Amino acid sequence: MAGNLVAFEAINGCRLEIRMSTADYHGRADLAVTAIAHSRKAEIGDLPPLASASVTIMGTRLKSLEGALIHALYVLDARFAEIALSEIEGG
Repeated sequence: MAGNLVAFEAINGCRLEIRMSTADYHGRADLAVTAIAHSRKAEIGDLPPLASASVTIMGTRLKSLEGALIHALYVLDARFAEIALSEIEGG
């Protein structure tokens, strides 16, 4: 799993922060995984995040924490693509 995180950081030029918290899924306990991308130019928390994505295990019908983390990285990667597209279209 660490290799996936390191590769994501290298490809996207960012530092990752991973958070986990409890969540509610239709009255049942669930786990939320949030992936937050930060600039490499500063310490985490010194600048606003570049992008973030949050998924829940049960909400996405995943079976494992690793699956949720990989899914969060896919969603975060899509957010990076959306940001890049809006910059191209807007500028």
